Amino acid sequence: MKTISMLVVLSTLLLSSCRGQKISLEKQDALKFEKAEYQRWTAGIKGGGAGYTINLTLDESLGDIVLDSVFFKKWIVKLDGGDSNRYYATIDDGSNSESDFPDVTVAKKATPEVDIPFQLGEEEVVIAYKQRNELKYYKLSLSKAKQFNTPRY
Repeated sequence: MKTISMLVVLSTLLLSSCRGQKISLEKQDALKFEKAEYQRWTAGIKGGGAGYTINLTLDESLGDIVLDSVFFKKWIVKLDGGDSNRYYATIDDGSNSESDFPDVTVAKKATPEVDIPFQLGEEEVVIAYKQRNELKYYKLSLSKAKQFNTPRY
């Protein structure tokens, strides 16, 4: 629940900083990635969740850049990682959220949906990043990795 609250606050801050001004995207070659992909996932148990994982590996030559968050489909998600320039984000889209056990209440853990201030294609993201304490935005097309399904034991 704390994570969801934090995401809502992050989304509100990012969007409110964007509302009064036109958001400009950086030039096509502003960032370089060794890896930029997304993957659909489904938990191996009913009620375990499903959604997307985004994996980004920033080119090591871009030393003064820190990735912050991504705008993907209808979500804004904080990026985790940063070690070895590898970042990831996990989105729970709310599907596969019913439990096998009717007496058990499954906590709603879906990533909150928001209105995104960018036009995005099916496999595109906008990355919010910081360079010399300045927040910038970069649009990127992701490659689609094979869906990951966790087996049920």
